[in-house]
Amino acid sequence: MTDLEQINIAKMKIFTYVIGDILKSISGGALMGAFIQSFCLIDYLSAIARLTNNDAIGDNYEKFVECYFKDYDQKKLYAIRCGLVHTYGQSRSMESADLDGYTFQHKNPANHRKYDKRISIRIIEIQDIYCKSKWNCNNIR
Repeated sequence: MTDLEQINIAKMKIFTYVIGDILKSISGGALMGAFIQSFCLIDYLSAIARLTNNDAIGDNYEKFVECYFKDYDQKKLYAIRCGLVHTYGQSRSMESADLDGYTFQHKNPANHRKYDKRISIRIIEIQDIYCKSKWNCNNIR
């Protein structure tokens, strides 16, 4: 199987299963599940893109965010991913990213990417994370 054939199979699986499940979560009202799945989608895409010369998940994730989610702080986004995936709350990565917490909103784009320095909380809008993840899935090289 050629590299291009493998890439096309991976994209089909991502669109069918991962993005399909995110859409099901959103339509079913399981928004926290959709957020976690969206952060995992970035993880999958960063593993496929392999933008670093090592296998460190955090390095690849942060480099992917730096390249494809330019308006996000890659350390903070990775720290939130670690909190969601590993503890469903706080993580050690959040401390090193100087982040005390995070909050998610849906259908409130006016607050998107606001950062409350008093309490170190990043506000993230689900539509932005999902749409950028889906767009980047089509455009990774």
